[in-house]
Amino acid sequence: GSPHEFIYQQIAEGTGDIGTTYTATGLRYLVEVSNDLRTWHSGPSVVTWSNRRETLPDGMERVGIHIIDPALSASPQIFTRLRIVVAE
Repeated sequence: GSPHEFIYQQIAEGTGDIGTTYTATGLRYLVEVSNDLRTWHSGPSVVTWSNRRETLPDGMERVGIHIIDPALSASPQIFTRLRIVVAE
């Protein structure tokens, strides 16, 4: 079947890759994935942009990612979170 999509909102007009290195107005949006809520994984080997990008009001956009890590994708349970951190 098709992979599950994690959808979230972020500030539009940023730079970098959605889900991994996307940064806008000094904030970095990082999607993290876990199968046990203890160890969290992120990066381009874990998630990829799903090609969803919808413009929203007030300078925001709705985007989506797919989990591409084979071990995490095959897990009977999977958890996804969005970390928003001050960009360095």
